Amino acid sequence: MSLQRVARVGVRHLRFDGLGRPSRVIGIENQLRQLTLSSKPQPSVPAVATVSSLISQYSRSFATNSDTTKTTKRKSSKTTKKKPAPKKKALTEKQKEQKEKKKEAEHIKQLKETALVTPKKLPDRAYNLAFPQVYASIRPHEPSHKEAFAKTIVKLKEMPQYELEQYKTQAEANRAANEAAYEAWLKTFTPLQIKDANIARRALGRLRNKTRVHLLKDDRLVKRPMNAYMQFQIERRSGGDFMHLRIDETSSRISEEWKNMTEREREPYEQKARDDHARYVREHLEVYGEPSPLTTKPGSRT
Repeated sequence: MSLQRVARVGVRHLRFDGLGRPSRVIGIENQLRQLTLSSKPQPSVPAVATVSSLISQYSRSFATNSDTTKTTKRKSSKTTKKKPAPKKKALTEKQKEQKEKKKEAEHIKQLKETALVTPKKLPDRAYNLAFPQVYASIRPHEPSHKEAFAKTIVKLKEMPQYELEQYKTQAEANRAANEAAYEAWLKTFTPLQIKDANIARRALGRLRNKTRVHLLKDDRLVKRPMNAYMQFQIERRSGGDFMHLRIDETSSRISEEWKNMTEREREPYEQKARDDHARYVREHLEVYGEPSPLTTKPGSRT
């Protein structure tokens, strides 16, 4: 049997499964070599060329298949497109209104938390202490709450001084206890927290259309600076020249005086305003630990 025939017949029975590319090539060479030796072929150049050509052909086909697979994967990855995100539906007028109400409610809740809640006070007035006891003695004998309430007010006004004195003593003791409790409560917060609480209380007052707002009193808070006109107004009011006038008339007179003053006459008050502003900026940083929002110097009233 010639080597060419052995090669053609034997290659059909070669096993290539389960091997990697380098191992498969080596296995083919070993199997071809065994077939060649068993048939005792005569050495010839064409036979070697045939075996080499078979190995090269198989290697090229393997490389071509793997390259094709890689190219297909690369192309498929590039052609994959992401699906566009679904568009959000526009809110209706009712939904917009509900959203605004929810946002406002959340804002008010946050302001209340920042505003802080002061400790509950004990009754610090004599009539407030006497009222529950007098009302409790009158209510069983009256048919309605309204009549019992009216008779209690009358009896409190007619109460003798010696009976009212015991309630006054208790009221003074409660007042002192309230002040001590308030001071102890203030110390649990920093001056900056008290300052923010007052800002929140003013904001709540504006939202509720309240003209008077109860602010927290704390001696640690930094006093705001006064402009030149305020400096002049304080000086004029303390002079005693307007004691016979009403408050509105006094304000009108002082405002007219300020308008008629020259720049030279205003200069001392302008200097006081600058000094007061510098004091506020310095104390704001020392007490609150943050720079003052008033970065510009105060102007005078024109």
